[in-house]
Amino acid sequence: SSGGGISVQLVNQALWRDFHANLTEMIVTKTGRKLFPKLEVLIAGLAPTKIYGIHLRLERADDLKYRFTQSKWSWQRDDDAACFPTPAPIDSNEGFQQTGEFWSSKPIAFDNFKITNSEEEAGKSRSMVQTLHKYVPVVYVYEMAPGVSYAAPSLTGGCVHMVRLTLAEFVTVTAYQNEKIKTLKTAHNPFAKGCRGHSATQKREPADLPDLQQQQQQRRKRSYSPQGRHDLLGHRSIEGAPTSKMVSPAFPAHMMAPSPIYATVPPQAQQPTVPTATNPFPSPPQEKTPPTVTPNTVSPFDFPSFPTTSFDGYNP
Repeated sequence: SSGGGISVQLVNQALWRDFHANLTEMIVTKTGRKLFPKLEVLIAGLAPTKIYGIHLRLERADDLKYRFTQSKWSWQRDDDAACFPTPAPIDSNEGFQQTGEFWSSKPIAFDNFKITNSEEEAGKSRSMVQTLHKYVPVVYVYEMAPGVSYAAPSLTGGCVHMVRLTLAEFVTVTAYQNEKIKTLKTAHNPFAKGCRGHSATQKREPADLPDLQQQQQQRRKRSYSPQGRHDLLGHRSIEGAPTSKMVSPAFPAHMMAPSPIYATVPPQAQQPTVPTATNPFPSPPQEKTPPTVTPNTVSPFDFPSFPTTSFDGYNP
């Protein structure tokens, strides 16, 4: 209906046409989900000094239930509308009633609510809808009597204008069905992370990381050095400790005497004494005196003695 030359126009009509051409889909969840594109309207023809109340309702666009199969939408008649309550009216972001001058000064936004498919969650900021049904936003304009202020849901008359925003019709879904709609949502909604490709937030593949075995080898190289050459005894080994003897073909290892410097046994500490009834204050553990090791006095140049031979006529 129309009255007094009042007009209501949907903002961003070009974007809405792109969605409408592919049958706009809106995600609905139990906790609620906001609509995109946003519902914003421009209103004109209001008396500047009069008080007007404006709200929006989501109403069933038809009595059909929709289904997306084989990359296209199909529908069948559905008569369960009476089983679900009509969604409550939704106030604008600026509230319900303002002067005509205020309403006409800027776009009126209705993005302060969410749609839900749970009756328990339905309330002031959540509008209950049925999944796989088509809804159309309807804007109502009321001329308020002077000095009268009342809530929008209790209005029974005084409506001076009503417009169905058919360009903003949408089907409620739990997941996007049409790839074209998903592409439009991704391209125009900066918060549509759920329908973006995984490439934007894709984790690095294992191939992008250094090889694990190579990392382990590098750590091993840094933690210790290669083994020293044991054929160069007498020099300081790579491990840092000097060698105890020199080996050469002229002096086999089994003829070398052990070095007294490295032949000492490291001291061993006594185990602490346990307190007893007879000895309640035991003395602290004492280190044992290392045993004295006597170096081998065998000289590598001592040759074994041979038995003396004698025979008749031999006189050495």
